[in-house]
Amino acid sequence: MKYIYLLIILFSFSIQAHEYNTENVLIKDPWIKVLKKDSINGSAYMKIKNNNNKDIHIINIKSPSIKKITLHKTVIKNDVMTMRPHKNGIILKEGETMTFLEGGDHIMMYGFSKDLKNNELVETNIIFKKAKPIKVFFKVKIVNSKQKHNH
Repeated sequence: MKYIYLLIILFSFSIQAHEYNTENVLIKDPWIKVLKKDSINGSAYMKIKNNNNKDIHIINIKSPSIKKITLHKTVIKNDVMTMRPHKNGIILKEGETMTFLEGGDHIMMYGFSKDLKNNELVETNIIFKKAKPIKVFFKVKIVNSKQKHNH
């Protein structure tokens, strides 16, 4: 019986996971965290791997339904954690993988054009310096928290 539960759990995670694989880039599990369904801002996470034989440079992310998107890094100075934008984008070396995660590098999304629904997919385009953009759909996860996320 334990094995059946384990299989159900593993299967449910595989259904939720999604990825985008191009010749040069692999993007896994892009998702947006919002604190409530009528949030106008949120943070986003994903894993991205450079499968290219040269560096790739992410310069921006755009969306038809989000006013502004910025790439952020977490900086700890004098035991104080702050978030700052990556002003010149992010460069991934050949074969390098970067994970955008809570408490680390992440993506801030400001000004959703509508209320979001749990598991809804939000269209974005990841913009590279010397490569075609990649269309990526981020899955919405509403966490229903009273916590405020300030930058």
